Amino acid sequence: MSPYSNTAPESRGTRHRGTGSRFDAFCARLRYNVDVFTLSNGLTMSQKFPYSDQNLPPATLLKRLMAMLYDFMLCFALIMVVAGLYTALHQLMINTGLIGYDRYARMLEDDGAIGHDPVLFILLFCSVWGFFGFFWRRTGQTLGMQVWDIRVQNDDGTPITWLQAFMRMLLGVASWLPFGLGYLWQIVDKDKKTWTDRFSDSVTVTVPKPTSRHKEKD
Repeated sequence: MSPYSNTAPESRGTRHRGTGSRFDAFCARLRYNVDVFTLSNGLTMSQKFPYSDQNLPPATLLKRLMAMLYDFMLCFALIMVVAGLYTALHQLMINTGLIGYDRYARMLEDDGAIGHDPVLFILLFCSVWGFFGFFWRRTGQTLGMQVWDIRVQNDDGTPITWLQAFMRMLLGVASWLPFGLGYLWQIVDKDKKTWTDRFSDSVTVTVPKPTSRHKEKD
């Protein structure tokens, strides 16, 4: 079905089907909306990552967790930098008289309530989204994923969209809330997918190690 068509994927009879069929229908509808969003913003859907023509195995849970640990440290540093710049900008605005000191002092009440500043929250969220979205869109791998040789992509080997990256971020947080159930779900999932994979309609695969890539070129 063309993403430009005015009809969503066929969903007749889903109310009378089982939970699995309803979930598949939800994923198909989500993918349809993602395709429309992507093409409407002029992004390519035909570019494929290297080795996408091979049957790459799903990334193991251990590799996922180790890559997340690496990326967590990078994101923590990014958040500190953005928060520091935001605070410095506030101080500059106070010194130049653009905002009053009383307003800024009220934000620091209640044991540093500046952390609840909606502008700062949006900046931090967009910074982290931009971090993951940039790497996932460009190579399918964050720095942590490069170390552990895993990659995020669509089923056909194309890069995920910004909307899919957004969904992966939201589900990444939600997956930790019930004692990491969203990631442990991979153990029982027939396709070895976590909640982040399922609800973003993407996959996380293991790619050949750099040494294997050089041997194939030779």
